[in-house]
Amino acid sequence: MENKSFTTRVKSFRKSLPLPVRMGAGWIKRKLSPHRLWETKEFKDYFDFLQKSQWWSLEEHKAYQLEQLKKLVKFAYENVPYYQRSFREKRVHPSDIKTLDDIQILPLITKEEVRNHVDEFIPIGIDRSKLRVWVTGGTSGMPLKVYQDLFPTCLVEEAFSLRQRLWADYKQYDRKVTLTRDPKNRVQKCWDYNNHENEIVLSSFDLTENNMFQYFNVIHKFKPRIVVSYPSALEIFARFLKRNNLSLPPLQGVFCGSEALFPGQRALIESTFNCKIFSSYGMSERVADATECEQHCGYHVSMEYGILELLDKNSDPVTEPGVSGVVVGTGFHNDAMPLIRYQMFDIGVYSGEECACKRKAPLIKDFKGRIREYFVGRSGKLMTLQLIWAGRHPVWSKIREMQFTQEVKGEILAKIVRAPNYPDEEVIRELREEVGKILTEDEYKIDFEFVDRLPLTHRGKLNFLDQKIPLDFESISASGY
Repeated sequence: MENKSFTTRVKSFRKSLPLPVRMGAGWIKRKLSPHRLWETKEFKDYFDFLQKSQWWSLEEHKAYQLEQLKKLVKFAYENVPYYQRSFREKRVHPSDIKTLDDIQILPLITKEEVRNHVDEFIPIGIDRSKLRVWVTGGTSGMPLKVYQDLFPTCLVEEAFSLRQRLWADYKQYDRKVTLTRDPKNRVQKCWDYNNHENEIVLSSFDLTENNMFQYFNVIHKFKPRIVVSYPSALEIFARFLKRNNLSLPPLQGVFCGSEALFPGQRALIESTFNCKIFSSYGMSERVADATECEQHCGYHVSMEYGILELLDKNSDPVTEPGVSGVVVGTGFHNDAMPLIRYQMFDIGVYSGEECACKRKAPLIKDFKGRIREYFVGRSGKLMTLQLIWAGRHPVWSKIREMQFTQEVKGEILAKIVRAPNYPDEEVIRELREEVGKILTEDEYKIDFEFVDRLPLTHRGKLNFLDQKIPLDFESISASGY
């Protein structure tokens, strides 16, 4: 007990030191103690592989995918109870996979199916005590527990993240700021310093005015090369900077993912942070990955990561440029809980173009968000949440956070966390006028409510629309959005 108390006091003392002192101590520690992941041979070998494979021809990518798919289907058929049952019911055998197109004979699975049979997705004989349980973000509904083998999973995720960050001229151990989670064991601060990675960690759970002033000050002292966050948290911080006329030090780029990035958010964040956004698409289930390169003309599908399909309402592949489809993913790297043809709630737009960067992996023009991110009018007409965030009206600077809730067609409740020093009546009047351009009175009745704070997911994300009305892709496709 005394040793634990002493360790706690030492940790508290260390965390209370000035940032320059902690940074100096971090530099010494990184020299004496190698990073537990980045400096391993396994990570270096895999990252070297990704650096080379990004320049493969499309044919080389497809050959690699086919090889991985065959291995995955064989493994699942022989070791995973769910697939042993499902494949036999569908009369599917690993020998049936001869081309990439043959993936379409494999059954699709949903989050609900996985949740109801989660134990059956874990291979026979695996030691579950050594697995990491990862809970999905919950922005698309009820969270899901996903089992992963910690080291290989982290290795793959870090390698793909680092490859994208190099496209903004960021390198390992360069200074970065992460605004995505609550710092562990922080001491009387809303931020912490991670000396293993030369990183400032800011809490996305506590985006109050006072804390954001502290964030601004510590970022100015730290002078990072990049910022990593969720679009929702970046938007809140960008609006804070804008209404207080504050400017950040020069950045190489802002990296965001885990949520859809709306066009209005991109314009606001890039103009306020004075740099480009490098967006990415991924999920806790680890079944698909796509990243935006330095050309910013779409998302490159990470073909080494898994197979990303876009399917239309008939579950056929989308092949026409500009057409939307539901994302279906098959991940190559989680043998602890393989997910094959896992249907996401996300909608992607097929590009069909080749990027100027000369990487040959297919492009997704845009990810338009989740199926749940649509408003339903009195007549049943759908309206995408994206259009709400496209406005440039000054009222947005008067709002710190906002969340819509819909339980009945044509009726919406907007909960608002107002920025300081703006009258409620003024905010409601301007917001009703601005939102009313999209959610018109003939289709929608909107009520407004001011609150002190809004609920976040367990990972610190803000769900902009809590949609209680069931929606499907066929209805969204018919709406034209």
